[in-house]
Amino acid sequence: LQLSANKAAALTVTTDMPMRIEMTSTTGGQIIQPISVGTSSIPVTPGEWTVTAMRGFEYEIDTMEITLEPGQSENWSPKLTRVVDTSGWIASDFHLHSEWSTDSNVPLRDRILACAAEGVEYAVSTDHDVITDYRPFVLESLKGLIVVASGVETSTAQWGHINNWPH
Repeated sequence: LQLSANKAAALTVTTDMPMRIEMTSTTGGQIIQPISVGTSSIPVTPGEWTVTAMRGFEYEIDTMEITLEPGQSENWSPKLTRVVDTSGWIASDFHLHSEWSTDSNVPLRDRILACAAEGVEYAVSTDHDVITDYRPFVLESLKGLIVVASGVETSTAQWGHINNWPH
């Protein structure tokens, strides 16, 4: 058996807003990575990649093609332009599950970062039969961009699931 290993490559992304980065390689590999404000490094397999930055429905996407050699790191600062005016509205998600729910394995910090990367501004936890507090897991770089609240999805034998949120 003969094995060879190439050094990983990396895409370093610098941004002034949280966003989702999707990378697809010509060999079929895919990476989906929510990132926060600032600089993030995404390790990748060397090769040819199509990279797309996005942030929900309010923003245009930014895309680039890149070829990365073993050990190479490339820098990118995607520019997302806001194209939908949502003044007076708040992007919300009132049904979120995390690692504390029986049907999810997403860590709390990852769940909040993914919401912010999609443009969600108000996120309510609704794990099954557990009241989850997202507040301790909001990254410092996301404070002021997303507000979190605790809810619960109560399971009943007769009525199924019932979501309860704060008022």
